[in-house]
Amino acid sequence: MEQPGKRILVVAGPPIEYAITAPLKAAGHEIDVAAGATNAHALLEQDAVDLVLVDLRTLVDDDLDSVLERCGRSGRIPLLVLTEPATMNRAVRALEAGAENILLNPVDPKAIQLLVAVSLDKKRLGDEYRTLRGRLELEKSDQTAQPEPDSPCNESQNKIVPLKKALEKPERKIILQALKSYDYNRLETAKALRINRTTLYNKMKKLGLLNRKRSRKLKRSAATEMLPG
Repeated sequence: MEQPGKRILVVAGPPIEYAITAPLKAAGHEIDVAAGATNAHALLEQDAVDLVLVDLRTLVDDDLDSVLERCGRSGRIPLLVLTEPATMNRAVRALEAGAENILLNPVDPKAIQLLVAVSLDKKRLGDEYRTLRGRLELEKSDQTAQPEPDSPCNESQNKIVPLKKALEKPERKIILQALKSYDYNRLETAKALRINRTTLYNKMKKLGLLNRKRSRKLKRSAATEMLPG
């Protein structure tokens, strides 16, 4: 899931700017910082940005909408918003307008690294899926006659896995990484992933992750017994 070396645009002012950029730089990403919408648009025009993270206190509603629209026109760039309880209504409106997810202030370094990694991974999967669909549609348009059942075109189509099924493997990696980051504490893991604990439990059950913590404890116990007295 890790995708270091991605270009991330942070729209924020001091002192929150450092709290956002420090964990992202530690994860190996390249960071651009904009103090407002004008600078953000200029950077989006000039550089290939992979993700945008906005502190809601930096932009008014109209500026936030314009940045969201620009991200959509730039090939579905994911946008995360940093908010506080007092500005949660604005964050919800941002989600409705196309933002990818919400980060709560004060910033948890692990949470920001995890949510950025999740958003980048979803973008990668989406890009790959759209590329594959585009290739298949191009192949179909080049066919002058109905292909036979065993034709290469049909073989290519049969190899396509349904998107929901294809996302299970990366979703399992994402949840497993989050569990490890929080020492298999489900409550903290659910908070970091912005889902409720019941949803996390159901996903763990579906993806075969419920016995992970128990297996880890057994390994620790065995290692402790092997230590010299």
